[in-house]
Amino acid sequence: MDETDDLKKKLPDAEPSVGAAGSKAPPRGTHSKDVSSGAEKLQKAEKKFMKTWQSWVVEKKITDVPLELNLEGNDLANAGLFKKKAPFAVVYLKGVKPEDQWEKFGDTEAPQNILNPKFVASFRMGCDTQEDRQQSLRIEFYNRAHKDKNDLGKQDFIGSATCKLEDILSAPGQVLSMELKHPTKTAFRGTCTLFIDTLLIRDPPFEITLKIRSSGPSTDKKKCYYVISRGLRKANWTPVYQSETYKGSGAPVFEPITLTQERLTAGADDRAFRIEIFSKSMMGKHESVGHFAAKYETLKGMNPGAKIPFNSTRDGHIANGVKLMESEITGSGAVFAFEVTE
Repeated sequence: MDETDDLKKKLPDAEPSVGAAGSKAPPRGTHSKDVSSGAEKLQKAEKKFMKTWQSWVVEKKITDVPLELNLEGNDLANAGLFKKKAPFAVVYLKGVKPEDQWEKFGDTEAPQNILNPKFVASFRMGCDTQEDRQQSLRIEFYNRAHKDKNDLGKQDFIGSATCKLEDILSAPGQVLSMELKHPTKTAFRGTCTLFIDTLLIRDPPFEITLKIRSSGPSTDKKKCYYVISRGLRKANWTPVYQSETYKGSGAPVFEPITLTQERLTAGADDRAFRIEIFSKSMMGKHESVGHFAAKYETLKGMNPGAKIPFNSTRDGHIANGVKLMESEITGSGAVFAFEVTE
């Protein structure tokens, strides 16, 4: 029995089709009701399959499935009292063969004035064979001290952590936290948290355009921006997009942003995404104004004018804090516009 057959055992057996051998014809007048009921059962079965499939990929070590690595830093060591805080991470990979060397896989952005960065940059991990799961990762954290980010010798090294891809995949919720180490400094340097997510790829891609504006008092005449995050396991969130900073004099109106559903919700209709608004002070401090969450499967059933709860940092839960201004769905994408009214 292969893994696909084993997976099917986890799902409920399909109902016998009408007209199958040994079945009776439905009573007259019940056909439309049966069709509606069958459609609902099919939708539920599909949703259960997708959820089970994503966890099955990790648990049963199925290969040739796109995996995405996301990371964040926590309580990073300050480079100095008068130095600018702009941490970033560099990811290295090394294979399992003795002759394999560390190779740079990519790096993140360098957000300013923050020591707990949740990076928007993500990394698609190859996992075509069981051997790929044994490849090693090294995450190095730096504070940007020179304009050329690629010249690591001129940056302030914070610390590094090393693990195997298998360590993350086998961790609870596919989340692994490690303490950063420095070769010459023994004081605490911070921690690095790694997240692995399973992607459902659509071909052609399904694109979702989001339009965000705010007319609430918390953002009026303030410099602000928003961050879109994707829901992960264990109540974690990982950012997938950060907007430009609005510097106008009135209510913030941001430029529309288009993301693939793969990027926004890992390709799943029932995966939540969150939009959190931040204000920036004159000193560069980032303060959360509040956030709201939504799912594509819920939004596609809502009409313009519908209200969504908003969790305000100042006022707490606001039941009608967000208004859906626009909703348009086609075969290749969708457009949703939100106004935060608080």
